Parts: sequence; structure tokens; C-alpha cells
Amino acid sequence: MGIDTPHIVFNYLDYILWWEDLQNDGKKYSDFKFEFRNSVEHWYPQHPYDLQQWNKGDRFGNLCLVPRHINSRFSNMDPAKKKSTYEKSIDKGSLKLRLMWDETSDDYNDWKENLCEEHEKKMLGKLRENVNLYVR
Repeated sequence: MGIDTPHIVFNYLDYILWWEDLQNDGKKYSDFKFEFRNSVEHWYPQHPYDLQQWNKGDRFGNLCLVPRHINSRFSNMDPAKKKSTYEKSIDKGSLKLRLMWDETSDDYNDWKENLCEEHEKKMLGKLRENVNLYVR
């Protein structure tokens, strides 16, 4: 799953994350709103300004949905720069984006080499687990 992933998959994942939070205490994502997000964002940029190109960036673990104007703001910034510059936009973003923000250290190489793959495995696991609940 990568850049061609249908938007409904990202939205369904947000629903799963929201529902899981609601089943606990509902506090972590109490401010979350399901909104129209129509642009696929690469957390580690496709064409980074001052960073090394990454040929594995079009993977589900590195992608999330954002409104088009946020995608334009993020431009080709590295994850740490996005975190420090656009915290309010991320706080109102998709739950997958918020998780990527939480999981990213200030070392963007850590995202590329380890964290992105771990994030992807967790998110795909949640999707598989929940789809299996309904498909028998």
C-alpha cells in the first residue's frame, strides 16, 4: 500500500484509532473531527530541500491525508521541521498524522530507517484486525 491507497483506507484507519480511544477513556482524541482531507502527504518529503532522497517514501507508513492547503504548507520540509513549525495544523489533523508526529524524533533519519516501517506495521495490523472482524 502506498501513494495509490484509496482515501477511504486512511479514513477508516482514523475511525479505528478514534474508536479504540473511545473504548478506553476517549480523552486522547476528544478534539478529533472527521473532515474532508483530500491530499496525500508524505511525512518524509518526496523531494527534500536539504536531505537525502528516500526511494521508499511512497509507502503507507509515510503517508497520511491532509487538506490540500496543509500539504502546500508542509511542502518539502523534513518531519522535524514540520513538527516544530506546524504543531497546530498537526493537532487538528488526521489521527494517523498525529501518530506519525508523536513517533517522530528530531532525527529524521530515525523516521526513514526505523520508525516509518514500525508505524506501517502497526497501522496495517489495525486495519487487518478490524477488517477480519467484519469479513468472515
